[in-house]
Amino acid sequence: MVIPSKGDSLFNLHRDTIEHFLIGNQNFSQKEESIKYRHLLLTSMLFVSTLISSIASIIRLIAGQYELFAIDLGVSLITLSLFFIARNNKNSFNRVSNITLGLFFLFFTALIVFLKEDTKLIWYANLIMASYLLRGHKYGTRYYLVCITALSLLYLLEPFGTHIHTVSYLLATASYSSFAIFLGMSELQHKKNILFLKKGAKKIKLAQKKIFEQGRTNTLTNLPNKLVLLEDLKKCEGKLSLMVLEINQYELLSNEFGDDFMDSVHKRVAMILQAFCKKNSSLYHISDDTYAFLLKNPSLNQDIMLAQRIDKIFRKIKVENSALKVVITFNIAIVQEKDKALLHANFTLKRMRQNGNKNIDIYRYDPQLEKVQKNNLYWSKRLPDLIKEDKIVPYFQAIYDNKSNKITKYESLVRAIDNDKIVTPYFFLPAAKSLGLLNEITKIMIKKSFEVFSKNSYDFSINITDDDLREDYLLEYLLDMCSQFDVKPQRVYLEVLENINSADSEHYHEQFERLRAAGFGLAIDDFGAEASNFSRLMTLKADIIKIDAQFIKNLDTDLNSHKIVEAIVSLAKKMDSKTVAEFVHSKQIYDIVKMLGIDYSQGFYLAEPTDKIVNEKEPAKEKKDSEEILLT
Repeated sequence: MVIPSKGDSLFNLHRDTIEHFLIGNQNFSQKEESIKYRHLLLTSMLFVSTLISSIASIIRLIAGQYELFAIDLGVSLITLSLFFIARNNKNSFNRVSNITLGLFFLFFTALIVFLKEDTKLIWYANLIMASYLLRGHKYGTRYYLVCITALSLLYLLEPFGTHIHTVSYLLATASYSSFAIFLGMSELQHKKNILFLKKGAKKIKLAQKKIFEQGRTNTLTNLPNKLVLLEDLKKCEGKLSLMVLEINQYELLSNEFGDDFMDSVHKRVAMILQAFCKKNSSLYHISDDTYAFLLKNPSLNQDIMLAQRIDKIFRKIKVENSALKVVITFNIAIVQEKDKALLHANFTLKRMRQNGNKNIDIYRYDPQLEKVQKNNLYWSKRLPDLIKEDKIVPYFQAIYDNKSNKITKYESLVRAIDNDKIVTPYFFLPAAKSLGLLNEITKIMIKKSFEVFSKNSYDFSINITDDDLREDYLLEYLLDMCSQFDVKPQRVYLEVLENINSADSEHYHEQFERLRAAGFGLAIDDFGAEASNFSRLMTLKADIIKIDAQFIKNLDTDLNSHKIVEAIVSLAKKMDSKTVAEFVHSKQIYDIVKMLGIDYSQGFYLAEPTDKIVNEKEPAKEKKDSEEILLT
């Protein structure tokens, strides 16, 4: 971007002031730029003429030439009147310009008649130029013909005894003609340029329209995209039903069979779905794995019956290309209201994925779901700013050795500082996942935790996610932090949730082996919360098993929890893994945990999460029983 200089600013200011003086408050549109130019030219000519004739009249008066004084004064008053008429009314341009050109014609003719030298003939050129500039090619040609006619009459009739030599006449005619041709060609070229620009603008407009249409269409299936759906939802009046179809296991299919195969699948799926379109329904392809039907004024249960028919048909057929065949199934969410229809459909699909108990569901208003939606929307906007402002910080919760009754480890827990309030991850991690920011948050936690624990000798653990494992950056990044802060890998434990994606489990386990070989410890967080934990325990070979809070919190009253914890402890000992009891919230629970042989305890009874850690290994302090917050 070019920054205007002070001189440029002053020039623009003076130009605007002059324009305002010449045309007043008249407004000209962008299409009227040529008219504005000619209007400015007319008013400036009239103003200059007024100024010159006024000065001339003063000189004539001083010199005692009263007849000439009267003529100059008359010219001054006429041009001044014409100036104000043209200045205050742009519609009077044609009339005023004709009068002005008429006056110029009389003036120039008088000069030719009364001047004695042949140089008087050059005044005709001024008239031609003025007419071209003021009125364009059409009027300029007319005044050119008037000039040639007048010159010819003066040459032939020799009025008032004036004699024009033949050579002068021929040279004047040739020069006028050349001048007129030049101005005429310039005017025609100007029009040609305008026509060229119009054609270019038309081509640009067509190209923009094409790009605009491409931006509204899925290039693979040629179906309207999400943008069009949102527009149609906004325009829709009366009853409607939005049906969103999400292809099951799309990412797995794409990884397994490749993009080319999935492209052929989409073309086939789109063709089949289009067969279900009726007069009151429209089909959209709104994302890689998602289609949508918009039904306007649907009949009773039309949306539900359509969803059932689609589900039934796709379960019976195989979508194929030349080499492969697969059965495509959908999760289908139905929303029967306009307000936030697509958002509600997405949350319904998310709930269906989590529950896994049905593949067709109708959105029903849920105050709790509404609260979750508002929370996710808020954090989707706020979280990137908090990361930039360095407002993602670690809090540390002590882990006690049950034998020595001392702090031996800490768990680093992520927190956000929002408007001077400490916020737990329960509120912002869903938004972080949807925004793809989990890796960045994990890196912040790792770096800040290493910085804190480089100043003491405690072991510490850091939570990692599926996203971190999928990106496969942990080993390199952790070793870099170990070197930067002089922390031995043996002090660092990585807490992983056991419900990792089975499709990526082999890739994850390779990372675990490399991390373990480098000296880092592995801990299974929330053990017992998933049905597959016991089978995967053997594969992960975890150093620490953290027993899920749901089994610890009711140990003093729930016999089943007691039996499950006993089984976990027994299994962990056989596998040479240490155990940690989470959610130790009372003295009774703490005593039972120690009695069951669990190695470590963590919970609000012993220590709440804090932004600072104890720099000496000290015994636990007696605390009153407290209700613990699960979502730490």
